[in-house]
Amino acid sequence: MTAPSTRVPAALQDRFNAIAQATDAFCDQRLNGDYKRLVRLALAALSRKRPSPLLKGKDSAWAAGAVHALGMVNFLFDPSQTPHCKASDIQAYFGVGASTCSSRSKEMRDALGMGQLSPEWTLPGRLDKNPLVWMLQVNGLLVDVRYMPLEVQEIAFAQGLIPYVPGRKADGACPCGLPGASQPCQSPPGQAGHDAGAADRATAPGLPPAISQGDFRMSKKTIRAALEQALLHGAALSAALCEEVLLGAADELEASLREDGDDALIAVVADGAEVAFLMIDKAGTHYRNEAARAQLQQMWRGHYATNVQTVLPLFVDDLSQGLLAVAGVQWVPAPAP
Repeated sequence: MTAPSTRVPAALQDRFNAIAQATDAFCDQRLNGDYKRLVRLALAALSRKRPSPLLKGKDSAWAAGAVHALGMVNFLFDPSQTPHCKASDIQAYFGVGASTCSSRSKEMRDALGMGQLSPEWTLPGRLDKNPLVWMLQVNGLLVDVRYMPLEVQEIAFAQGLIPYVPGRKADGACPCGLPGASQPCQSPPGQAGHDAGAADRATAPGLPPAISQGDFRMSKKTIRAALEQALLHGAALSAALCEEVLLGAADELEASLREDGDDALIAVVADGAEVAFLMIDKAGTHYRNEAARAQLQQMWRGHYATNVQTVLPLFVDDLSQGLLAVAGVQWVPAPAP
């Protein structure tokens, strides 16, 4: 897991400072220091793009978009999370419209490859709950390194593949794997921890090369099979996945529905064989999982299967890139007989 760099090109330093000053103030007032650090890292990464998107648009728009983008990754809009806020709160604070905020947020997420559960953009307090952080290949086999021997965990940490050694956290030692600290230092991989040994560990020679990270997004074939079972063949839908992912993005989805003027919006997420489904109508009613499927079947009546097959390739493409699959729905009155 590579830690994002803080480097900013000299030509963009003033622009970065102006935007970061605004996001710092918001994070100090409404969020926390972890959000402030991640937003700064994201802005720095965006400044290094060629050409940098920061060269166009207002500072306030990028400030709002950056906070919103990191919020999307970390479920900021889910009221069950701490901290949390609404997308409208971000827009009001920075004085930008919903469309502008969403546009800059999407531009940042696309440019930096941000998706929900992206390990490098996950808050430190959420790392334990993020399965993508801990999935590694050991001798070609995909494993959750948290359940591997301590030696394997230490090698993975030394290679910068995981943020800390989970086995040491469990036994009360410093998770960074270094001696001499009474509290976890939570040093990022590849950076010095509470003593100078961390830098040496990251480049120690002779470490077995059999542990590696890969892209563990599901294949399009796997995603399509899961969606077909859930949407067309009546398979059970995941309440936990709906609660954790879709309801966490509900504010953003409702804002998108209002902006586009659709009659309803449908959102789908998949994790292995598990699928969750959310439908929001113009009145703001949320239909979850089986209720969403039944509501859409009723609205589309005899055309449900055909319409699902039409949007399925779009959903598969989005989910294969680590994005939510979202589609707006408009009702067209039947022609008079």
